[in-house]
Amino acid sequence: MNEHVYHIHDLITVRVNPKIRPWVLKSINRQLGSFKSSEQDHSNPLMILVNPFEMFSFPQENEIFQNSEGGRDSWCANRDSRLAIEKKPTGYAVYTDAMFSFTGLIQQLFISNGISFAHAAALQNPAGGVTILAGCGGVGKTALSGFLVKEKGYKLLGDDMIALTESGMCLAFHKAFVLKEYHSSVYPELFASRKHMSLKKRVTRSIIWNLYANVPFRGIIDKFLKSKGVYNRIAFIPFIRRDYVDIVPAEQIFDAKCLGTKGSVTKTILLLRCHVPDFSIEEQNGTWMARRIFAVLYQELENDLKRLFEMGSLGLEDLGADFWRARVILEKAVSGAPCRVLRIPHKATPEELARAFERLGCIS
Repeated sequence: MNEHVYHIHDLITVRVNPKIRPWVLKSINRQLGSFKSSEQDHSNPLMILVNPFEMFSFPQENEIFQNSEGGRDSWCANRDSRLAIEKKPTGYAVYTDAMFSFTGLIQQLFISNGISFAHAAALQNPAGGVTILAGCGGVGKTALSGFLVKEKGYKLLGDDMIALTESGMCLAFHKAFVLKEYHSSVYPELFASRKHMSLKKRVTRSIIWNLYANVPFRGIIDKFLKSKGVYNRIAFIPFIRRDYVDIVPAEQIFDAKCLGTKGSVTKTILLLRCHVPDFSIEEQNGTWMARRIFAVLYQELENDLKRLFEMGSLGLEDLGADFWRARVILEKAVSGAPCRVLRIPHKATPEELARAFERLGCIS
């Protein structure tokens, strides 16, 4: 069986060993499925290799950092979590039996090439200009994305994460949509057509999640499951994630013609839920906007950051330099076009947000 290959914008290739655990591969497809390729070409300058944990060979010399170990500024590992990361001249090798977030590692490779992730949606208007909708989770990015694509003829470049270059280009990053209860009014066809979204199934999922969250000796149980390499298969499969209704690839929601690849940023709008009586919009400068986008991005990367801090503590990364570089990239990316803040009443519905977005002149 051939390895699974993902080509990310002719820059990074992710190569996955066919012997990887099935739940790990499923997780990778949710994150990188839009980049999957049948071509075995490995000409991209940067590489992430993914192998089963058992293929990692622990060197005899190592240093200990909390529950992790590493050595020679080139590798780190956590035996309990069955995860090891090795720094390579062209990227990383990841050895894992657990579901793994690649966003942090890809961000590190992006930064070295003048690119940074932003936790934002990006929509391309019919003329080709790209509007960035930045903001924290649950603020309304997914709802506005559906409105702009279905009602205004925009193309989607990303709903959760997008990549921005120093020159002001936006690169698409089509991760699977994480649908939640309040998206039912924006994507009613999905909620109607997927049987496992029934109220009964959602209630059952919530009960199971609460039982697991409050089980006695959970730490001991988690440690045992991790040591056996089945933690992610049992403990964190999607049906017990309380905040999820479903995870759906973008291409199952929109036609291929509705999915863009890249374009120049023509405006950036930060969405903020506030205790205010009505919607309002105000101008801001690129420095202010970049500072907020940077903070929102790394707050979203909370779990990835824990891993990056371990890598920094064991010598694999210079995180201070990397964070500053990301901050500079984001400022350059958004400073060439108008930056605005849209303040949203705390309990505003998706429909109210869409109407206000249009009324306040945010559509171009």
